[in-house]
This record gives sequence, structure tokens and C-alpha cells, in this order.
Amino acid sequence: MKSRAVRIRRQMDDVHGDHRATWRMANNLLHGNPPVYHDDAECAKLSTSFSNYFTEKISRIRENIAAALESIPSRQF
Repeated sequence: MKSRAVRIRRQMDDVHGDHRATWRMANNLLHGNPPVYHDDAECAKLSTSFSNYFTEKISRIRENIAAALESIPSRQF
């Protein structure tokens, strides 16, 4: 609990003097969303979704690089 208080104090110190930022920080602290907890099945589904997303993204990047390299005329030194 002490580390949370220290974190909040640091955040408030960081925005000291900036009234808008102080208000935003206080509003977030007072009206922030409660943490969301997932059960094991939801965690497994989320991790699989993240894994698929990044695997597909890397595959698309690899394909784009290959296509770009094919379109560049080869040079011989």
C-alpha cells in the first residue's frame, strides 16, 4: 500500500503548478476504472489472440520486404 501512495504522490508532484494536469490527475485517481481481472480461459484466449496478431503482422512485414527487394533491380559489384 505504501508504494501506491508514493506513486500517487510522485504523480501529483510531477503536475504541481499545472492546474489542468492536476485536475486530470485527481479526476483519474478519483474516478478511474477498477482493475479488470480475467480468469484462466480468458487469459489463454487473450494470449492466443495477441500471438496470432503479432505473428500475422511479422508475416506481412516479411512479405512486404520480400516484395520490395524483388522490385529493386539487382546490382552487381
